[in-house]
Amino acid sequence: MEIRKATAGDLEQLALLNQNLVLEHVEIDNYYSTVDNADSLWREDIEKHLNDPESGLFVAEENKKIIGYIMGSIRERYKIFSARRYAEIWSSFVDKEFRHQGAMKELFSCFREWAKENGVELIELHTDLRNKEVFEAWKSLGFEHIRAQMRMSV
Repeated sequence: MEIRKATAGDLEQLALLNQNLVLEHVEIDNYYSTVDNADSLWREDIEKHLNDPESGLFVAEENKKIIGYIMGSIRERYKIFSARRYAEIWSSFVDKEFRHQGAMKELFSCFREWAKENGVELIELHTDLRNKEVFEAWKSLGFEHIRAQMRMSV
């Protein structure tokens, strides 16, 4: 397995993986349902991030097939906080067929190194607590559960 920075040539395979990610999330909660043109909107965003030095996009590749990815960017916390800059992982996914083989661990290692090189001391992410396998996987990589997000219908 090779871990490398994502390129524009990866967009098609990344879009397919992202569609699978969305489908898995919709199984958890319809809250994750997307608009009809979500795929094209997602592609536009990724194209912008591919050339942004403040964004880290990495892929795991096996036999020229992208089997997983991790994406995030450097963010600024509100100006009153002393630790201002942090990296946020805003999307990650490994194809079901390749899970439990260390792909996410290697992807995260690359992302973490990229964050360090960019002077970032904290990495944050959001995950649905109902996705227990993913929640536990992030904890096994060293993340702490520090906050809960709540919602209600009005």
